[in-house]
Amino acid sequence: MTNDELIRSNLRVVLYAGEQVIAEVEDPVLWQRILAVMTKQSEGEDLGLIGTNEDSTFPEIESQDIDMNQPDLVNSFAKELGLHTADLEGACDPTQQSPFIRLDKRSWAAWRSRTPEKGRKAVSPEAIVATLLTLWLAKLGKSIVTFKQIRDVLNDVGITSKNMGRSINNCKWLQTRPNGNVRLHPSHIELAINAAKSFVSTDPHQEQGEQ
Repeated sequence: MTNDELIRSNLRVVLYAGEQVIAEVEDPVLWQRILAVMTKQSEGEDLGLIGTNEDSTFPEIESQDIDMNQPDLVNSFAKELGLHTADLEGACDPTQQSPFIRLDKRSWAAWRSRTPEKGRKAVSPEAIVATLLTLWLAKLGKSIVTFKQIRDVLNDVGITSKNMGRSINNCKWLQTRPNGNVRLHPSHIELAINAAKSFVSTDPHQEQGEQ
């Protein structure tokens, strides 16, 4: 198949965690770049492993802008999380513009009232905001979240973070990078999804990921 034929094809990149679709984009250029990386790996070239260490040599793929309108994106995101779209929009109002989510103050207060501050089921404000942002931005084709983005969302609900790095590092399903970025731990995405569902869900018995 020629490059022109590839570009005209319906080439889609889908990111899975187990059987859960985390992000999806139709992009023939990105598809070909990933294929090239996989081909090099099959030929025995050492490209490193994603998330193994800070010096990983795996080539980074730039964030892709997903060409999908807002309602379709939010509906798809809610479906992937196993939530009703109205509940998702009401709790965190995901958008494609910064700050990307805005927390409903009543949902925030309800989540804090049922979330322990210590123990295996404890989740810090920084961690839940980072979780919601990383999942949503992954849907938008972006792989990382910055400390500034997390602070902007927290400030909107009157929270000032005193130790962002430690709060994120204490969360099993999140990883911090030296440059102040945060991403999902590839092995614990299901825990991140459960935590997000616990924030959005109106069910007080909804379980969230354990630290």
